Parts: sequence; structure tokens; C-alpha cells
Amino acid sequence: PTPTPVVVTATPTPTPIVVTATPTPIVVTNTPTTTPIVVTPTSTPTPIATFTPPPGAVCNEMLLNGGFEAGDGWRFGNTKLRGYYTSRAAHSGLRSAQLGNDGARSNILSYSSISQRVNLPPGYTSATLEFWHWDNTDQEPGDYQELLLLDGRTGRTLDILWRSNAATTQWRYEGFDIARYVGRDIIVYFNVFNNGGTGRASMWVDDVTLKACAPPTPTSPPPTSASPGMGMPSPTVIVITPIAPGMGASPSPTVTSAVRLPSPTAAATRPAAQLAQTPTSPLTSQSGTEGPLGLLWYLLIFAVIAMIFLMGYLIFRQIWSQMAGGKESLEHAPPPAEHEITTPVVLPTERVEVAGETPTEEHAPPPSEPDAAADEPAEASEREEDAIVPEDSESPDESSQ
Repeated sequence: PTPTPVVVTATPTPTPIVVTATPTPIVVTNTPTTTPIVVTPTSTPTPIATFTPPPGAVCNEMLLNGGFEAGDGWRFGNTKLRGYYTSRAAHSGLRSAQLGNDGARSNILSYSSISQRVNLPPGYTSATLEFWHWDNTDQEPGDYQELLLLDGRTGRTLDILWRSNAATTQWRYEGFDIARYVGRDIIVYFNVFNNGGTGRASMWVDDVTLKACAPPTPTSPPPTSASPGMGMPSPTVIVITPIAPGMGASPSPTVTSAVRLPSPTAAATRPAAQLAQTPTSPLTSQSGTEGPLGLLWYLLIFAVIAMIFLMGYLIFRQIWSQMAGGKESLEHAPPPAEHEITTPVVLPTERVEVAGETPTEEHAPPPSEPDAAADEPAEASEREEDAIVPEDSESPDESSQ
């Protein structure tokens, strides 16, 4: 027997092994992986996600000269590759800010920056930093373009918002939410770093904005007058229906009360502010216990009642004191004298004669008779003593007798 079938069977065996182990699909799959690295950054800014303020928010621009059309607001860093304003490229307007080494200068190690200090006062609820840039770089490792936020007081780096080493060759948009820095002083810092190697890096920056927004101030709707049919009930209508008299029953009318209520649709569609503004009395509400002047009214009534009680107490106290004083005067009054003195009594202290003075006419002794001139001093002394003694007392002469 010839071994021909054995040779034919062994021939197709390695064929599928060679086809399966072929690395062709692996090469095809790995080849386009490097392509999106360049394509992806280029297509990123196509749907520009610009900042949109909240409805009704009040937004303010916090930067000066964001389009670099003037010369104020910004400060270029004092470095070997100092930045400058240029009209070679602009996203809008006529000028932009150029940073880094565009090939016209020596390739040296240097920073190239532009910055502006901004104060974000408290009260804002959102803050967004936006800018446009055109990157021109040889993509050497170590060279980069960046946007930093620095502390406005210390210069310390607060955040690296963006850093790249790509060559865009077109204008691209970048936007960042920096609301967490509201209430602080910050420095917006653009920079291009060249390490001094074989490659160069540069960047154009334009249309930089920093918008801070505050919520709208709530305003209450103006009061509106109540229109007909808006919650005001109609008056009650009373219908009296007579009933025919029956057996053993006297005719009596039946009172039926028909109340017209407001339409629920009209009341339901009223705004909350209008429902709260129910017309009430200017002094009190419908319940009579509240209102703009209800408390003042009760205070006035209380003051009047307190005044009445106080006046009554004072009058009662005055009457009581008068009655008590009169009673006391009657109890402690001295008994009446048995003999009423009609002649005024002159106290001795009022008639003490001073030596050398002449007696007054009132108490002068009566003229003596001519034949009693020798006894005048003694009689005058006796008359003085008589004048001092009261009428109901005995004179010294009578007592001696």
C-alpha cells in the first residue's frame, strides 16, 4: 500500500495555524491609537461650553482690559522672555498678549508671564474664568503653557487650572468654575515656560473674562385689587316656602337658607400673595383680636381703666385722711375755759423795760394828782404789777388785806 493519503492529510494542518497567528490585525488596531492624541484636542473646542449665568442673576466683570486693547490692568513678568502686546494674532479686536519664545529670540530657560490681581468680594454665588488661547510649541518635554490662580497677598499657588504642551495652531476656549475662591484676593496668572532645550514654546492669549454673579433680589408682586368673583362670597339668600296645613297641624313656614359660595376655580387660581391680602378692618381683623391698631386699642382701654382706679384711690385716700384728721382733732381738743378772757394778756417778756427808755404811751402810768407827787415812783411800780396780773387774779394789795 502506498502512503499517499498520509502526506495529503498532513499538508493542510499548518495552514490555519499560520493564518490565525498572523499579527496583522494587531498592527492595524494599534496604528490609529496615536492618531486621536492629535485629533482629540483639536475637536474639543468645537462645542464651546461658554458660561451661561443663572436666570435673573446679576453678573459683573471683575477683570480690566480682558481683550488687551488698552494698556491697563495687566502686568508682564520681569523675566528674560518678557511678554508683550501684539497685533499679529487676535481672537477679537486688534490685539492679544504674546508669551514665551516664538522663535525670534534665543532659546533660553525662562518664564514669560502676564497677571492681574482681582478681588472677589463675598455675596457672589458663582464665578467663572474664561479665556481663548493659541499655542505654538515644539512639544519638547519640559516646556508648557499654563493658567494658575495665586494668593493675592502671599503669591502662593492656589490652583493650577490649566497646563498644556500641545500645538493647537488655532484659537481654543477654556472655562473654569472658581466660585470656591469668592471672598478672597486672587491673581490670574498666565505663563509659558521654556526649559532652554532644543524646542521652543509660546502662546497668544485673548478675551479673558472673570464673571461673578449674585442671585437676583426677590421682589414681591404688587398688590392687585380684588376682581369680581375672586373669593368674595355673595350674600345669603333666605327663601321662605309655605307648607299647606295638614290635619291637626297649624300652617307654619319653612325657612330654607341658600348660601352662594364662591367658585372654587376662581379661588384656586388666585396667587398666594393675593390670598394672603384679605381685606380687613383698619382697626381690627374679622375676629376682632388682631389688626394694625388692635393692640394699641387694648392698651388705650387699659390705660383709661388704670387712670380711673388711680383717681378713685387718691380721692378715697384724701377723704379718709380728712375724716381721720377731724376725728382726731375732736378727741384731743382742750376743754372750753370757764371764764372767757376778753382782755388781751400781755406777757412779761413783751413789756420788759430797758433802763433809760421812756415807757410807751400804751403802758404809761396815768397822770398823778398834784398832792401825790412824792409817791409817783411807788404807785407806778404797783400799776405795772397790776397790769401783769390777770383780771381773775387777786392783786397784791388785796392779798395783803
